[in-house]
Amino acid sequence: MVHVEGQTEEQVVNEVIAPHLFSRGYASVSARLLGNSRQRSDRGGVRAWSAVRKDIINHLHQSPSYVVSTMVDYYAMPKTG
Repeated sequence: MVHVEGQTEEQVVNEVIAPHLFSRGYASVSARLLGNSRQRSDRGGVRAWSAVRKDIINHLHQSPSYVVSTMVDYYAMPKTG
């Protein structure tokens, strides 16, 4: 699972990273939108790190076999939190 902030990062995971990892033996690779991006009407951008961190931790608690990474860009990142 790769936590992403928006449509562009989601597309990179699905079209570039996932096929590469599949060729290396991974059975499942997917993008998961973080924070505000899950509201598909208002895509892109993340909330404060504390909220994003909570999303990631909650996801990791769903299964001990999950491996998680993140993919965000720095444009308009919150200056605090």
